[in-house]
Amino acid sequence: MSVYKIVCLNPLITDVYVGSTNNFMKRCAEHKSACKRAKNKMKVYCCIRANGDWVNWKIEQLEVVEGDRQQLLIRERHWFNILKSNLNSNTPTQTNKEWYVKNKEKKALYYIANKDRILKRMAECRECRDKSKQRLVYDSLETLD
Repeated sequence: MSVYKIVCLNPLITDVYVGSTNNFMKRCAEHKSACKRAKNKMKVYCCIRANGDWVNWKIEQLEVVEGDRQQLLIRERHWFNILKSNLNSNTPTQTNKEWYVKNKEKKALYYIANKDRILKRMAECRECRDKSKQRLVYDSLETLD
C-alpha cells in the first residue's frame, strides 16, 4: 500500500493531487486512462488536460505504508495536509464536522438560491408523512375490530 502525489513538471503550476492505493502501478494506469476521457470532469483530470496532459505531469510515490486501510488513509491525510492538496475532490478521513465547516457557506448559498424549491419539497414530505401516519392509525384501528 502506498501514498502518492500527482504534480506538474512546470514549477509555475503548483496544483497537487494526493491519493492512496493498494496497487501503485495499477492506480497510475487508471489515472491516465480516466484522464483521457474528456467527459471525466474531475478537477485533477481537467487540470492535467488544461496544462499539457501527461507529458507535463508525473505520479510520484511518497510513502509505502504497512498496516491496514485505516492506516493508509491516515497517512494519505497527513500528506494531503502537508502538500496542501488542492486537486482532490474529497478530503481523506474527513469527519462530518469538518465537512460541515468546509461547506457551510456553499450550503447557505445553495439554500438561498433554491429556497422556494426546498420549502416546497419539505411541505410535500410533511404531507406524505402525515398521510402515512393517518394510514397507520386507521390500519391499527381496523385490526382491533
